[in-house]
Amino acid sequence: MYTLTPSQVESYHCDGFLLLRVGEHKLVDPVKLAKWTEEVKSWPRVKGKWMPYDEINIKGERQLMRTENFVDYHDDFKKLVCGEGLAGILGALAGEDMLLFKDKINYKQPRGNGFQAHLDAPAYDHIGRIEHITANFAIDPATIENGCLEVVPGSHKMNVPCIDGGRIDPAWEEAQEWLTVPLEAGDVLIFGSHLAHRSEKNDTDKARASLYATFHGKSDGLDLRQKYYVHRRANFPPDHGGCAQANYAAGNTFQDTLAQYHLSLSEKAVSLDLGLMVSEGVVAEDKSLLASMRRLGHLMDITQGELLAILDYYCDPALPLLSSDQAQILIGLETPAAVQAKGPLLTDTETFNKQNIVTNRIAALHGATSGEQATETVLGWFIAKIAEVLGLGLCISENWLTREFGVEIQVFLLLGNTPIQEIAKDVALRPTHRSDERAEKI
Repeated sequence: MYTLTPSQVESYHCDGFLLLRVGEHKLVDPVKLAKWTEEVKSWPRVKGKWMPYDEINIKGERQLMRTENFVDYHDDFKKLVCGEGLAGILGALAGEDMLLFKDKINYKQPRGNGFQAHLDAPAYDHIGRIEHITANFAIDPATIENGCLEVVPGSHKMNVPCIDGGRIDPAWEEAQEWLTVPLEAGDVLIFGSHLAHRSEKNDTDKARASLYATFHGKSDGLDLRQKYYVHRRANFPPDHGGCAQANYAAGNTFQDTLAQYHLSLSEKAVSLDLGLMVSEGVVAEDKSLLASMRRLGHLMDITQGELLAILDYYCDPALPLLSSDQAQILIGLETPAAVQAKGPLLTDTETFNKQNIVTNRIAALHGATSGEQATETVLGWFIAKIAEVLGLGLCISENWLTREFGVEIQVFLLLGNTPIQEIAKDVALRPTHRSDERAEKI
């Protein structure tokens, strides 16, 4: 069993991290580690067990981003993560026995997104304000090109300013010297929950998976892992694990109805329909998705602190039974006036008025004299459709496009980061919408 030297322990406490090469620690065979990962990655989506999460890549395609809470369902991973070899290393660094708190595999698919500069600790504070230690095993080689981890040595001793939960203030991030930490398959990087770290996107054509096993001191409690995943499953369920999951962050019809049902039985209940959670969760961890949702214009940022304040109020046992109208709370949605004040998207009345007199969209497209004119025409219709419902929800839907234009557009283009102009161009230049004369000009 591998034993740390006093100088390694000192280095960890000085820098906030410790790198152990696979030939040094010999905790795992890299070939077997990759095999186990493929097994987990191929698992079916089963409610109530392991927790897979998706992302939308730069092509607008949905792909598996990570799997959490899987160790209990895979014997070999459990022997590695909870075995004596790793336990001895972590115990030497922490000065006490450590227990598993959280486990995940980040797959970092080709062209997959990176992670903003952040601290881990604020994401765990709702369970307890304690220090955690994470062991990051490289399943595939981690390079600068595929987005290896970057750290600020010694930042665990600094007063790192954070905004939106654990995300680090960009001004502080810009002022630091970041150290890239390339890893070979099987290497393990150990770091504490107050170390500043980040990673860039995987700018290659190959996946780059990493195992993250996070631990807490035994003296902090024996059931913190259970508490963490009960909270996470309820508030940030996997992409197959919630009712009406397609829009759980902004409103969930099932939960709204469930709250009303409990009220009908004179039982206390409230439904909180939230806007854009920017402190924790899939959106907070995906820079391109966050930017895309902010561009919608009708969602306000909601931080973890604000959510906890709301929960403190509505979970107060002294709060009387709410009426039906009082029990569905809409939070983080801009008023129509505020949306209009942000720009011309919903106030282009000329375009909107033109939309009202168009009765046959396909005929109108046949009359366009160029691809550019057709694209502008479709873009105007998109804008008018958004204005029609004041930007609430995915109003440019598959059904609307099929009904009005006779075309099918992949749903991932609508849900992803694809600019609306590109979708309009795709619709406008479909062969069924092009006159012979215009087709020759495109």
